[in-house]
Amino acid sequence: MRCADLGRDPVPHRLVLESESSISVWLLMFRFSVEESPKEQKWIVQGRLSGAFARELGVNWQTSVDRDPNCLRIVDLREVIFIDRCGEDVLRKMICQHAKFLASGVYTEHLLEELQSGHAEHTDD
Repeated sequence: MRCADLGRDPVPHRLVLESESSISVWLLMFRFSVEESPKEQKWIVQGRLSGAFARELGVNWQTSVDRDPNCLRIVDLREVIFIDRCGEDVLRKMICQHAKFLASGVYTEHLLEELQSGHAEHTDD
């Protein structure tokens, strides 16, 4: 089914795809950057933390941890708009590797609490 088949889009300022080859940029957007200082890294994640994008973030994260496991890592999720199961898996891994998080929004804050409490349950056994 094409997105145009769904009819008028109820979300303001969101483009409805009119052909199979059209792409709504904000639906696919993902970006992360890392700001480094001698004592910490700040990972800024923006857009959709999902699928291949989440896996890419996870690979880069693991490379960084392998290079310097004792570095303080802060993950800024304040501009993330969507997180799927792959994204949750990456966040869970980050939690297990002692990341600190900046988050906003009820959904993201609740998800982090759930993932962190699940990690605490597994480490208490």
